[in-house]
Amino acid sequence: MNLNQPLPENKGSGHVLILSSVVFASFMWKLDSTIVNISLPTITEYFQTSTAVVSRIILAYLLASTTTLLFFGRLGDRIGHRRVFLWGYIIFTWSSLLCGVSWDIHSLVFFRFIQGTGCAMLVTSAYAIIPLFVPKKKIGSAFGLMSTSLALGLAIGAPVGALILSHLSWQWIFLINIPFGIAAILVTKKAMGGSKDTQVNTRAEKAGFDWTGVLLSMLGLSLFVYAVNSAQSYGWGSPLLFGLLVVSIVLLVLFVWREKHCEAPMLDLRIFRNKRFMLAAIAMFFGFFLLGGNFFLLPFYLELAKGIGTSTVGYLFMMYAFVVFVAAPFAGWLSDRVNPGLLCTAAMFSGTLCCLVFALTLQVPGIMSVTVFMAWMAFSMSLFASPNSSQAMQCAPPELQGVASGLFNMINTLGQMLGVLAFEAVFSQLVPEGKTILTGSGGSHEASLLFKGFKGVYFFAGFVCLLSMAFSFALLITGKKNKA
Repeated sequence: MNLNQPLPENKGSGHVLILSSVVFASFMWKLDSTIVNISLPTITEYFQTSTAVVSRIILAYLLASTTTLLFFGRLGDRIGHRRVFLWGYIIFTWSSLLCGVSWDIHSLVFFRFIQGTGCAMLVTSAYAIIPLFVPKKKIGSAFGLMSTSLALGLAIGAPVGALILSHLSWQWIFLINIPFGIAAILVTKKAMGGSKDTQVNTRAEKAGFDWTGVLLSMLGLSLFVYAVNSAQSYGWGSPLLFGLLVVSIVLLVLFVWREKHCEAPMLDLRIFRNKRFMLAAIAMFFGFFLLGGNFFLLPFYLELAKGIGTSTVGYLFMMYAFVVFVAAPFAGWLSDRVNPGLLCTAAMFSGTLCCLVFALTLQVPGIMSVTVFMAWMAFSMSLFASPNSSQAMQCAPPELQGVASGLFNMINTLGQMLGVLAFEAVFSQLVPEGKTILTGSGGSHEASLLFKGFKGVYFFAGFVCLLSMAFSFALLITGKKNKA
């Protein structure tokens, strides 16, 4: 049995089990990227360390889950995506246990890196598995479920973390993953039917593996991610930061050169010739750019500018998750029946209007404007994310599903990270006193200054939506030309 051969539609149980594991993996990936944040003050006090050191818990996870995506995508093309997926669950579950029993801050940071590696294996394989194993007429719905799980994990991470910390120790932030991870491993093994895995790309296996490309890409991406994440600490004018960025760019240029001349490249550059895939990936980049920046800055607006309590903020984010929970599966179902490019274009047009309206109603008393904004944005992003993912992965040729998945997810993750930095930079540029205010030490005039800064930020957010809409529209036009 070839485990990377799509399952026949009359054998539905196999793809249902696989899809269940995939959806849960997506949920855990995003949940573990946010649930830990709320425990950082507790961990800082427990290990008697500094905030700079404890921030490495987040950075290690981000580095691992970003820089290994291409590697595991290519590995899945060679040895089989379900094999990589299963081992991703095993590594994620085992590293969660190790994080929970860490004896010092350094061991916790190291095990957190391993956990991020497991998540990278899961999410890269997940995107590749859906078009390979799910019946074609259900692919859009499958990506809709994935989008739902991603949004839910991102939205409920902080509330779940707070609930655990209020009743248990910080170790349970990690230990809670173990029973769920074991259950997911058993479900995935059952779906595999006990057969041995095989790879899709036989030619790549015979040609060997590009270990030089692996090293160059991981080093280049690691330095780039570290430099971007450290920009606020070092300052954009720092010689050290400039040096890190230059070295990372040089390494990435060498990586591209290597891939052009390698017999079995880790990143098959043919994927860049696929215009429709790249348009979808760039559109998603700006969509996640908006998502990352909004999720970072919105809590500051709600708590400091609007004076909303932390518990109410948690309920608002839960409402966002609820809208996604309802809308994302519908969007996936709809993308199986309506041109996904049309849905993505309409979604980002809706997002643009949403941001502009919010920018103009920031100072309206009460929480009605905020509630409308979050529900509207959740609907817009739901209508965009799953159709975009569906058409992107269906554009990629079967033998490049892993490469496409790794590249697609890496672009999304970088979009989120750069969105955080860009939104903060726009706010700081408009409100020089912003850093003082955001730490809670501003003066009596802080509210008016905050409204000024947030208004500019959400006008900027509307522009970002327009960019995503433009690439989605270009994808729509390209699709129509191809059909003609």
